[in-house]
Amino acid sequence: MNNLTNKKRVYFFDSMRAILILLIVTIHTLQVFNPNASWLIHHPNDIAIAPFIIDFLLLFTLQSFFIMSGYLAAMSINKLGAKKFFDSRIKRIFIPIIVTALTFNSLQAYILTQFNGNDITLHTYLLEGKWISHLWFLIDLAIFFILTYIATTLFKSTIKKINHFFNLVFEKTGVHTVLLLISFIILTLVILFSILSPYLYNKIINIKSIFFYFPFFTLGILLFSNQKFFHRFIHMPIGTTLLITAIFTYLSIYFSESTNNLEKIAYYFFDASSNCFASALCFILFYNFFNKKSKLFSFLADSSYSVYLFHHLFVILGGLILIKLNIGGYLGFFILLLFSLSISLSIHYFFISKNDILSFLFNGKRLKGK
Repeated sequence: MNNLTNKKRVYFFDSMRAILILLIVTIHTLQVFNPNASWLIHHPNDIAIAPFIIDFLLLFTLQSFFIMSGYLAAMSINKLGAKKFFDSRIKRIFIPIIVTALTFNSLQAYILTQFNGNDITLHTYLLEGKWISHLWFLIDLAIFFILTYIATTLFKSTIKKINHFFNLVFEKTGVHTVLLLISFIILTLVILFSILSPYLYNKIINIKSIFFYFPFFTLGILLFSNQKFFHRFIHMPIGTTLLITAIFTYLSIYFSESTNNLEKIAYYFFDASSNCFASALCFILFYNFFNKKSKLFSFLADSSYSVYLFHHLFVILGGLILIKLNIGGYLGFFILLLFSLSISLSIHYFFISKNDILSFLFNGKRLKGK
């Protein structure tokens, strides 16, 4: 990685991480009231617009998280070196995965089996990946960290060539072309997955999500490696980026029901492009409006890991209670969102942030001074 001079805290990353984690909790809460009834639990008093809000939020939330993770991973390697980066990140990821799977996710599986009629046996829980649930995001992230460590230690010359190629594309054609190139890479990986999927074990590790999200993580690395690119990226015109995002989103929706192979390829490309530009728009908006130090956003950002780990159980538990009480619709949604967020934040504030052992087990890090 280049020895860059930009070593200050990126304040809008705090606000973006804080808001994005709230939106992810919102997505899972809306799933309870999704008329499609495609989630773990379903309230009969659903919300008609829930699928549209979920689809909109899924355009940029996870993608932006992976871009930010790639950026911070590259920053960490630049500061600590590859080995220290690998040791700290793997510990920070795998310990919370294991502890959460054994505690919160096991309790979640028990509740779903006993009170919602889900067919979760010990076999399906352990061997078919039911213990993973929402932890797939962290597993993908761990794999990306491992791939980054391998690449930076064994394939330095290849990494330099790839970085040089993207920088050349950026210098000659601009940010938009790089984003379209990332979209084309996503298209290629999605097609590759569709070819290989019959031969892949896709339960413990979600290969499809790894193929789809890795280019976003790589984009984050590229943004850190070339600060001029990062500067142009977050300074793209809001109106133009919004228009491009809207056009690609419309085209992806238009081709989404196609059965023709060529039109399916068009759908995958436009879908990837809408995701790329929507994520870019997310960065642009947070940079323009939330790029300042804030105690509130700093707290929410620090608690985001805990909220992500814990909220899933409380969305399910609270959702089942609301189903029992027949409180649904918009009122039920707001009650459930407030319930799951407040409980998760309270656990972080009163326990995780104050107890060194719990911080290590659920956040993978020791408290300062310990």
